Amino acid sequence: MHRGKWAFLYSLGIALCLLVTTVRAEDQLGYYRWSTAYGDQVVFVAENDLWTAPLPGGMARRLTTAPGEERYPLFSPDGKWIAFGGTYDGNMDVYVMPAEGGEPRRLTYHPSTDYPTGWTPEGRISFRSLRDPGPGVWRGYVVSLEGSYPEPLPIDEAGLITFEPGGDRVAYNQGVSNYIGYGWWKRYKGGMATEIWVGSLKTHDYRNVTNSDGNDTSPMWWEGRIYFMRDNDARMNIHSMKPDGSDIQQHTFHTEWDARWPTLADGKLCYSLGADIWVFDIAKNETRKIDITLPSDMLLARDKFVSPDDYTDDGALSSDGKRLLIAARGEMFTAPTERRGVIRQISHTVGAREKSVSFMPDDKEILAWSDHEGEEALYLYPADRIGDPKKVADGASGWNFPASVSPDGKWAVYGDCHRALQLVDIKTGKTTGIDGSSWEMDNYEWSPDSRYIAYTAVNTTDDFGATAAVRVYDVNEKKIHAVTDPLFSCFTPTWDPQGKWLYFISARYMNPYGSANDWSFIILEPDQIFGLALDPETMSPYAYYEDGTPPDKEKDGKDEKKDDKKKDEEEKEDEEKKAVEVKIVWDGLQDRLVKFPVEPGNYFGLWAIEGKLYFAASKPRGWRPQKDDDEDGAVLKLFDVKKTKTSDVMSGVQAYTLSGDRKKIAVRTKDGFQVMDAGATEPPEPDKDDKDAGLHLEDWIYDVDPRVEWRQIFDEAWRLERDFFYAPNMHGVDWKAQREHYGSLLNRIRTRDELNDLIGQLIGELSAGHTYTWGGDTEKSRSVGVGLLGIDASRTPEGFYRIDRVLKGESWDPKRTSPLTQVGMNVKDGEYLVAVDGMPTSSVSNYLQLLNNKAGRVITVSINDRPSLEGARKLVVKPMGSENDLRYWDWVYGRMQYVREHAGDDIAYVHLSNMGSDGLEQWMKEYYTQADKKALIIDVRHNGGGNIARWILNVLERDVWSWGTARNGMRYRSPGSGFYGHIATLCNGGTGSDGETFSEGFKRLGLGKLIGERTWGGWVGIRGDKPLLDHGTITRPEFTGWGKEGTWLIEGPGVYPDVEVVNHPKQVLEGRDEQLDYAIGHLRDLMKKEPKVKPPMPPFPDKSAKGDKK
Repeated sequence: MHRGKWAFLYSLGIALCLLVTTVRAEDQLGYYRWSTAYGDQVVFVAENDLWTAPLPGGMARRLTTAPGEERYPLFSPDGKWIAFGGTYDGNMDVYVMPAEGGEPRRLTYHPSTDYPTGWTPEGRISFRSLRDPGPGVWRGYVVSLEGSYPEPLPIDEAGLITFEPGGDRVAYNQGVSNYIGYGWWKRYKGGMATEIWVGSLKTHDYRNVTNSDGNDTSPMWWEGRIYFMRDNDARMNIHSMKPDGSDIQQHTFHTEWDARWPTLADGKLCYSLGADIWVFDIAKNETRKIDITLPSDMLLARDKFVSPDDYTDDGALSSDGKRLLIAARGEMFTAPTERRGVIRQISHTVGAREKSVSFMPDDKEILAWSDHEGEEALYLYPADRIGDPKKVADGASGWNFPASVSPDGKWAVYGDCHRALQLVDIKTGKTTGIDGSSWEMDNYEWSPDSRYIAYTAVNTTDDFGATAAVRVYDVNEKKIHAVTDPLFSCFTPTWDPQGKWLYFISARYMNPYGSANDWSFIILEPDQIFGLALDPETMSPYAYYEDGTPPDKEKDGKDEKKDDKKKDEEEKEDEEKKAVEVKIVWDGLQDRLVKFPVEPGNYFGLWAIEGKLYFAASKPRGWRPQKDDDEDGAVLKLFDVKKTKTSDVMSGVQAYTLSGDRKKIAVRTKDGFQVMDAGATEPPEPDKDDKDAGLHLEDWIYDVDPRVEWRQIFDEAWRLERDFFYAPNMHGVDWKAQREHYGSLLNRIRTRDELNDLIGQLIGELSAGHTYTWGGDTEKSRSVGVGLLGIDASRTPEGFYRIDRVLKGESWDPKRTSPLTQVGMNVKDGEYLVAVDGMPTSSVSNYLQLLNNKAGRVITVSINDRPSLEGARKLVVKPMGSENDLRYWDWVYGRMQYVREHAGDDIAYVHLSNMGSDGLEQWMKEYYTQADKKALIIDVRHNGGGNIARWILNVLERDVWSWGTARNGMRYRSPGSGFYGHIATLCNGGTGSDGETFSEGFKRLGLGKLIGERTWGGWVGIRGDKPLLDHGTITRPEFTGWGKEGTWLIEGPGVYPDVEVVNHPKQVLEGRDEQLDYAIGHLRDLMKKEPKVKPPMPPFPDKSAKGDKK
């Protein structure tokens, strides 16, 4: 009997052990990426580290542990070494380590990103880098196992590369976008679709051997065939072909996931699929999943304490200002504002995000949005944390702006993602749409008596001439009133606490600033502050009176008695307790407008207290301000209506809010929150005698569970695309099914970086451009900057470095000039760099090792006219942290010189790297000084996009129609910025986004020939203004367009050139630019056949009497 009992318990124990074992096995499945196999070993990346596991499957062992990321492991041909990319010092460099594990050895030293791509047959490591970016292209290099000075490969643009075993040929992708290669833009068919080129490293005769509509990427050479990935069946799968592109065979047929990041060694082709590693055995023609167990402590997924202050979303003050409410990292907290005390965590909702918070008028409850049921809904939370939250109402199907509570606590109003304004009955939860707009409605305020809502709406559906307007909704009458002049943009309405005025900001001050280059004008500071008197009985605060003061404010002077004064104070207290009733006489309301004497500016965030107005101001700083800190925010200003005085209260302001009684104000700067009395014209000084006085958040910490957060972040990312993606049909994708599909891998995620990859794959299913995700609470490594000298160098037999070329750049701009071109240094091409800080450059295999951690630091370099330390001169320099700008401008000036050499001074050349601030600067520098030439080449190859294309097109459309001169002046034309000559534009697959706007517009407006190759194909504009819970970013493609013929433009295929010209690799290596050559020849032909001759000045008129008779 007893034995039977123990036998039962023993059996139960076995069952429990099996259950525990099963649970642990599930927990030990990671998210596996970037793999490589050799022999019976596979090495892969999980949790940002390198791991090794048996190729048949089994328990993995961690190889690296440093903070940061390791990526792209590659076995050496003999299986003894693993090359990989690592961020040990904050930058992705190439490292190598023994295959069984050990200390990694750094092989590259450069602030650019270096990715290993393969091994040469003789055992060197190839890598791609942007260290010599020029217009922004990857180039290929090789480095020895010991870490030699990198040697450039004779290839024009190198993305992924493989070497022919025993031969001199390579197969490579010209360019590889990580964004597309990661699977973050699936079924891509634009101008950057990857092709495979094959050719000899000796003869440089490279040929495109694929030429498919989709992507052919990641070539891998093995036993006379090239294996690669292709997505012609909507999913990336493994294929192979002969080196000439014939006999294409498909080897894998995956339909649920894309095969990604393949590598090939020892006849084993490894790749990632979903969250697993698969291997294709070439000899056996078999593919299988490698079952890997990851015995990890899951350090990056453990619960941890964070400072919510680093992740603050918004805040609010209680009615009396005694507590500050903050939404941060998905939760809500309140803190006492007058003295150090307890910081309360109001919400503890697992796997949800609370945001957009506000106190109810009685301060007993808090209203907030929460998504803990999967969609955003309004909830009331007890401010004392006693009791459960109560659901008020579901949101209006999607993402919502903050809700504003009426002063009586009965109503809430908010704007939704559908550009509608919603009114919520807090007691019943009934939600009613009360108005709509042509743009989002995120600005609204209740009147003091809770009857009216003042809000901002956009007046028109057309993007030209659209103006913001202030409207008022009457809750009792259920009626909308337009209260501002539609000729002017009016916004940010706020009510006078006494209910007599409605204030707002309006852009009415038109003081044009002229451009230094042409007759273009801008209005820099158009905003002014206005008030509407709601009742005709209300007098202007600046009205004149016969006795100098308003009758009800006259005083009896010496005859005033103390009893009367006490009576007045009692009456004032009674008046304050009496509810304000807002009286609005609609007839003639717009005529009762008062402009307050505030200097015009750029204003926002208007908020009224009694007799005064708070508002925020930002100074125009241009797109390229000299300061890099962006001044950390706006200036909070306070205008005293009666005294007509404006005070600067605080600078660096990011946000501010007022208490319910409008007697306290909380201001947020980069340094945190500060609470002070409303009406104060400057922040209070800290109390030196009482360190506990005031608001204290320095000890504010919060325990987070990253894995729970990651699920919420994934779901919110999914919802944001659902709510804002430009096409409501989601490009025909079953978006709910994709959520389930990719969401099935969430349990495998161990790091925030892995989550970004999963989200990237999810949104990549939309097959649209600009679907990006980055940031969040990711693992970071320390940053050690490598210094650069702005030179091209080569190593001599003696081990020193010959300065082959000192990059010229722009000598007046520190970011665009070599440190060795400073006045008085006189370093010349052909001299030698022989020492850095006294250390001979011959003592290391790569002189950049001596510049590690020297970026921005003052050092010495020794220069000689021969490869020797003897006789060297010592110079004191400050190495650069990046050569990108310098090398770009060096490349541009090289193109300009190329055009001058091949076309003389008749043809101008302008390159635009993007359509942002850099591109605008380039246009200003390069166009206006060459606008008198006979022809113009505009080069938008590798243009990164922006938003100025329409403006440049407008300049080019200005047809010159007249010329003139002064008696002793120079000749001029009208319009002055117009170009009188022939124009051609160059584009290629790297021309993206707004660069494509320019390319398509150039064609459609008939401004000239578009020459080159098809563009990127990503034209849907984005916003990334809605941060995720941990302040990671996801972009939503929201803005696109169609042509006059009613068809969608650009997105997908890109812009097709009028004349297709391909820059062949061999010609590029020889210094030729076939696209540029074609443009030069085309324009020279036009100048001959259709010359645009400037008309000569006619004879001066004879207006004498004699001449008049003629």
